[in-house]
Amino acid sequence: MDKRTLLAVVLSVIVITVGFMIQSTFFMPPQEEIAQQQEVAESAETESQNRNAEEAVSQSEEPERNETAATEPQAAATGDPGRVVPYGDEPSRQSVRMETEVFEVTFDSKGAKVVSIKLKEHTDEGEPLEMVLRSNEDQGAFQLHFGQAYSD
Repeated sequence: MDKRTLLAVVLSVIVITVGFMIQSTFFMPPQEEIAQQQEVAESAETESQNRNAEEAVSQSEEPERNETAATEPQAAATGDPGRVVPYGDEPSRQSVRMETEVFEVTFDSKGAKVVSIKLKEHTDEGEPLEMVLRSNEDQGAFQLHFGQAYSD
């Protein structure tokens, strides 16, 4: 390490240290604010401890509820949007199409992937221009690739 680099590091440390010392002596917040912040922090800690205790009690009761929920598949078979699917069952895949004056986008319900983007004002051999490259892996429009590995 040459002399100039060492001098720059030492001077930087001195300037930062002196700046903190000046700030803490001349620009100290009033004692009322400090006490108020400490009270808020203490009340937040007690609330989190109370929540943790409540969660521990509710977790001891949850296994009974979970067993009954797993044995009731009729709740999942209602077909309501946002329904809960029992563990092990694969939800059905749906295509959701959104259309404007300029484009048409098709989403896949598995992972909310963009499957197709068609521009209506631009054509390719008479058909609206498709902006998503289709491949065999069913990756969607915004698939990340890093060399050989990819995320799904």
